[in-house]
Amino acid sequence: MPIPGRGLAAVLILATLSAFSAHAARAENKAPTDVTIGILVNRIDAIHQRDSTFDVDFYIWFVWSNPEINPGDSWEIVNGHVNSKAESDIHDVPGGRYASYRVQATIIKEFDLYKYPRDRHHLTIEFEDAKPVEELVYKLDSRNSMLNQDFFVPGFVAGDGGFSVVNHTYMTNYGDPNLASDTKSVYSRFIASFDIKRPSGAAALKLYIGVFAAALIGFLSLLARAEQVEVRFGLGSAALFAAIATQFVIATNMPETSILTVPDLVCIATISCVFVTLFASALGLMLSNTGRTALARKIDLTVFAVLPLTYFVLCFRWILL
Repeated sequence: MPIPGRGLAAVLILATLSAFSAHAARAENKAPTDVTIGILVNRIDAIHQRDSTFDVDFYIWFVWSNPEINPGDSWEIVNGHVNSKAESDIHDVPGGRYASYRVQATIIKEFDLYKYPRDRHHLTIEFEDAKPVEELVYKLDSRNSMLNQDFFVPGFVAGDGGFSVVNHTYMTNYGDPNLASDTKSVYSRFIASFDIKRPSGAAALKLYIGVFAAALIGFLSLLARAEQVEVRFGLGSAALFAAIATQFVIATNMPETSILTVPDLVCIATISCVFVTLFASALGLMLSNTGRTALARKIDLTVFAVLPLTYFVLCFRWILL
């Protein structure tokens, strides 16, 4: 029985819609493109602890097969910004495309300066592509990613590099009214990391030698008798001014921070101990003037035995632990 014209048109429309739906379904179920990513970190050019940044020089490369994308153009540094980017090499490889770039960048890093100048830091360089994981997934080139054999960090020594790829989720719809409020997006993130530390204790020795000398001068004043006013108060005053001056020098050479650091604690302890020695001198003088010289001497020797031990135990605990 022949199909009427309207019926034939309906069949054709249904067939077209079915084909379009099948194509759309295949597009929605299309697997994301795997992009192999790797890095060679050449050096750290500078560390700016006052500005919470460091400058890094590196090579980064990509290998991919989908001709519709170019991950070399769509990547970004999520914890910093690129200062310069130069194409190093780009060519076809079996099954796809290869591209590498020489990059100089500034990375944002909040440095923990509590232990300064024996501070240690974990530095990272983090990369993402503009496409979510539904479209692009990074695969780590673990064999070739590394720190350069001449890798250098001014003022520090570095440990081995670590490299990984993780999924990073953003719990926001970016203010788009067309998206649900609980919308989230997931991106593939490549992370290059390494630890740095000061090479020796020489920096700490140079930093603290002034405050330790001031503390010792204050403690030695306790060995003079209470009636030796010029010696007692002369040494104590010199120790106090030396401690304050050294604290000022340390503060001007330290990166700015809003927390109390170990140098701050050592300086506060030093100034406090010198004040105790001055108070002991004043108390000893008062007792000596009232004829209680023996008691004054006993107090001096007790303070001399307890105060330096407490001071150095606290300082070395802060500095070394």
